[in-house]
Amino acid sequence: MIPARCLALVLALATGPLAAAAIASPTLADFSAALDQQWNYGKPAESEQRFRAELALWPAGDPQALIVATQIARTQGLRRQFAEAHATLDAVAARLDGAPSHLRVRYLLERGRVFNSSGSPARAVPLFAEALSLAQCNGDDFYAVDAAHMLGIAAPAAERLDWNLKAVAMTERADDARTRRWLASLYSNVGQTYLEQGDYARALDWFRMALPEREARGDAAGAAPAAPVKP
Repeated sequence: MIPARCLALVLALATGPLAAAAIASPTLADFSAALDQQWNYGKPAESEQRFRAELALWPAGDPQALIVATQIARTQGLRRQFAEAHATLDAVAARLDGAPSHLRVRYLLERGRVFNSSGSPARAVPLFAEALSLAQCNGDDFYAVDAAHMLGIAAPAAERLDWNLKAVAMTERADDARTRRWLASLYSNVGQTYLEQGDYARALDWFRMALPEREARGDAAGAAPAAPVKP
């Protein structure tokens, strides 16, 4: 049974006869997981080419096409093409009435990332918070952690540690391996937050926790102090 607060959220976001479709679709979640494998975050232009090719496989307006568009916007944001990223997301936003909840989560995450990267974290935070609530209501664990992790980056400095620790707790409770892959990045992010606060002993503890998670992924170097990172 859907919790009352989640049902209220779904009905508030969805309109018309498609309101029931706002519950997350496992098929769309599987599609997203496969799509994310096409990412190379260090080469966003190449990633965009792959996403453009994927986009051509779907009719305009299909949820799959719109999910792909959110990732095209992310490639644009990573290249600081913020106007283009917002325009791409505007086209997605125009199709959101009655859309599946999973699509809404992906849209909110990418709109928030564009605002945060372009220097407007205050505009990003409520979007990440909405994405978190919606993803949690749908059992969309991977993207719920993504939203909490982004709050750990974009929220006011005094709140970031709490959000990072909440993201860690969510990930440690997760059953699926994909969601648990967040642990390496999150442990590093907590360590980085303590480092920025001047708490070097705690920072070192968290970086040490990140190391075996990174080693398991073949990325031991990623456990070193750095800017907040992604899975």
